[in-house]
Amino acid sequence: PFIARKLLAENRPEVQQALQEVLFSVTDGDSSNGLKLNRLFALLNNASGSVGTKEGASFVDLDAVPEDGLSLADGLKLLLSDNAESLRKLLEDEVENIADVFFRQITRKGMTEAIVTFTPPRPP
Repeated sequence: PFIARKLLAENRPEVQQALQEVLFSVTDGDSSNGLKLNRLFALLNNASGSVGTKEGASFVDLDAVPEDGLSLADGLKLLLSDNAESLRKLLEDEVENIADVFFRQITRKGMTEAIVTFTPPRPP
């Protein structure tokens, strides 16, 4: 938990780099280079004191989210607290990308609905 809290709170470049490697690094069998949500959830849980481990392992597993971890409300409180400033800075681009995708999908669906609604019916 100490290391997770340090990763979330520190603004030094080397700590930011370490946080970025934890959240975006490629894992075995996963070649995508985007944000690893399970690692984000595991990191937030770890910072709050809930630690996930693999069965029989004696180390913290950043790919395992504990079953009795943070609630959504507690996770958002932690994410929006001063203790997660470093994480918020790192996630700014991801949030912008997600908002952009949602906006495009809503616009595309809205345009499709508008075209269908305003297209005059064909004569028989």
